[in-house]
Amino acid sequence: MSKLVGLQNRPCTKERASLRLSSSDCVKLRNQVPGWRLQDDSETKEENVLLVRAWSVRDAAAGAELAKRAAALAESEGHALSKTSVATVSGIETVEVTLQTTALKALTENDFIVAAKLNEMGTADLEPPKKARFWA
Repeated sequence: MSKLVGLQNRPCTKERASLRLSSSDCVKLRNQVPGWRLQDDSETKEENVLLVRAWSVRDAAAGAELAKRAAALAESEGHALSKTSVATVSGIETVEVTLQTTALKALTENDFIVAAKLNEMGTADLEPPKKARFWA
């Protein structure tokens, strides 16, 4: 059913980009995009909410490729990523993508649509190798 009516099947539109979501709507839509979290914007003193997700990748080149793919997907939807960062945390390369409709300094449905489409984006070739599990 989600394949028919899910966020990933909706297009980003200018009408959706102009409608600021309430905090309860953000929580409801956040539940439809696993792996993403709502985060207060610490760079401003205003109560801006961001939609954030981090991916672990095998190395810096894979991180750059994931950032490139994410930006291309958002651009194809006519939506921009607020911020993309590639960093090494505890020896693990991590790519963090932040979404927010910057014109409103708020989240809109378009942010969640892009998040859902980013979840569907293939990243298996960029992930770190799986650790072998041994059972005793």
